Amino acid sequence: MDITAIQQIWKVQHSYWWYKVRRQVILQLIRPYLQPLPSVKWLDAGCGPGANLSAFQTFGEVYGVDIHPQCLEYAKKTIPQARLVQADISKELPFEKNFFDIITLLDVLEHIQEDQQAIQNLLATLKPNGYLVLTTPAYPWLWSAFDELVHHQRRYTIPTLQQLLNKPKCTIRKLSHFYFSVFPLTILLRKCFTPQKLTIKNKEKIQITPSVPNWLNQWLYLLCAWEALYLKWGNLPWGSSLIAIAQKNQN
Repeated sequence: MDITAIQQIWKVQHSYWWYKVRRQVILQLIRPYLQPLPSVKWLDAGCGPGANLSAFQTFGEVYGVDIHPQCLEYAKKTIPQARLVQADISKELPFEKNFFDIITLLDVLEHIQEDQQAIQNLLATLKPNGYLVLTTPAYPWLWSAFDELVHHQRRYTIPTLQQLLNKPKCTIRKLSHFYFSVFPLTILLRKCFTPQKLTIKNKEKIQITPSVPNWLNQWLYLLCAWEALYLKWGNLPWGSSLIAIAQKNQN
């Protein structure tokens, strides 16, 4: 990720509808699992500029790891009390074994070539019965120049995520699509208004967080916000992203 993209995300990470919806979905789904614990150690892997750490700090101690030093610089501005480490999660992590109660991996796995190794490394630092929460982009057929711009290696399906999470010693507690409400708009945007291949010519025209007026930003948020409540009781049949919650087994 280049410095321009990091700066762009840092500026909008608290207010942009897409990030707000994702945080709300995660907090609604994970809160019941964490309620019995008085305080948790929470690692956000691929923490970026740190907005998620700000949301998670109410649950206990927050830690962030990112491969990009510029991301950590911005994360430090966002949440100075977080413990931040530069590391590659596809390699051995600088944390004790069985240390964290929860690990979030939010739209990070698709950037990593050795995704299975990254999952295994994170699970090694997770306590038995701890939770790994991850989100990824869905549907390989939605691939476009946007994915190339942000250095995606792949997009996932429910079966591919199931296969990935069933190999380690963990139990899948939740696996669903989300961004259900805007899915037709996403298809339209990706298939009709986004080039399928990235070129030098079209690179500057594709935005990571497309600018929208305030009223539209709020409308898109409200359009999707109900999904966080619904996902507590059921799964959504389609959507541009996937969310999984996996619990590490005792043995």
